[in-house]
Amino acid sequence: MASWEEKVYGSDLIGDISVEGYEDLLAPRLRGRIAYASPRNSSSSFEHLVNMLYAL
Repeated sequence: MASWEEKVYGSDLIGDISVEGYEDLLAPRLRGRIAYASPRNSSSSFEHLVNMLYAL
């Protein structure tokens, strides 16, 4: 089974930046390196967005 890090981001794409949770994905060094499906077109993407908002 893949770890949390492998499911949320590709560690080979972010270098030495540590990601422990959703807030870490807001790091300025990650700008332009995060892709996300539109919540308007995907119910699972919408649920993920809701979970991120609750976590923050």
